[in-house]
Amino acid sequence: MNIEKYWNRLKTADTYIRRRSTGTPKEFARKMGICESNLYELLESLKEMGAPISYSRSCQSYYYEKPVRLLMGYYTYDNATIIDNAPLKTTNMDAEWEKEVVEDIGLK
Repeated sequence: MNIEKYWNRLKTADTYIRRRSTGTPKEFARKMGICESNLYELLESLKEMGAPISYSRSCQSYYYEKPVRLLMGYYTYDNATIIDNAPLKTTNMDAEWEKEVVEDIGLK
């Protein structure tokens, strides 16, 4: 799988998880268009990247235990140094992408 397709799959999974609308693992795999074993591999990849993912049996959904954000790319910092933990400058790109994903997967 090429990196763009994989990245889009990670972002789509992230959107479902953030919205707590994954459903059971079987349902989540179906929503993602992958088999359950590939879903577990995808979730493991997210966890290896630091995502604090858990599953709620009562809500029947995966969720993030604390607020996180999936990022990949080049970003600029307000204070021109990463050491100062300067906040990222935000752009419209993430909001536009999420809007497209939400519309594509029917989560309006």
